[in-house]
Amino acid sequence: MSNRYAGSIPQESVSRLGRQLGNLEMFSRSFTSGNIGVMKDTVMGLPADAQARIARDGGFEELAKIKSVARRKALHAFMIDAAIFYGLNSLLQDAANAYHDYDKEDADKNAWQKTKSLVGKTADGYARRFNALIGQIQENPLVALNPFFLGNRLSATFDNEPGKQDRVFLGTLSDGTGLYLRNPFGKIGEEFIGYVTEPLAMFARKESTLFRPIMQTLANRTGFKNDLYNRHAETMGEYADNASLP
Repeated sequence: MSNRYAGSIPQESVSRLGRQLGNLEMFSRSFTSGNIGVMKDTVMGLPADAQARIARDGGFEELAKIKSVARRKALHAFMIDAAIFYGLNSLLQDAANAYHDYDKEDADKNAWQKTKSLVGKTADGYARRFNALIGQIQENPLVALNPFFLGNRLSATFDNEPGKQDRVFLGTLSDGTGLYLRNPFGKIGEEFIGYVTEPLAMFARKESTLFRPIMQTLANRTGFKNDLYNRHAETMGEYADNASLP
């Protein structure tokens, strides 16, 4: 488990070809493969090489017991990291909101009155999101089985603009652009959640600096919904423009 989180995957756990392909295809192979390994362990229990050694030394009955323990530990680690992501994000957003709202409180209020008012606003926000969540559960009870849905809807970051609900809103710049913070202590939990809720998008984000331009060329995409080259080229000039892409 420590090797997984440290990204120090033993050489015997991955073949030489697998390491080479990972280096070519993945951005930050050790970190990425370690996180994927933790998720795999919630189902498999242990890496294949560790299972083979345990079966050889202790027998298959002992292997079954240890795999069960390992699965519980991996699932426990997975849920803790996801909870840290949602919980700490929400607390950081509450702190940012309170910081901005403190000076907006009535000037004639003392510090205790302002603090009490801000705590009330924070509690009202959680109550509002909880009531909205109850309404969604009444419409579709199956959503109550999705812990990621529940965590996202209750978090204070849910009030952010769409696409930024996993970030902490700090304010706006002079041109009106929103300024967002990524929780540095929730990165692993964010990755775990991403692999479960949007696996294809997560794997696309993990493309290496070598593999990504190759895939963009094959798919004719730049990442900004623009074509990399003119797929409807007909004239020699258009073909030359495609061939001279930087």
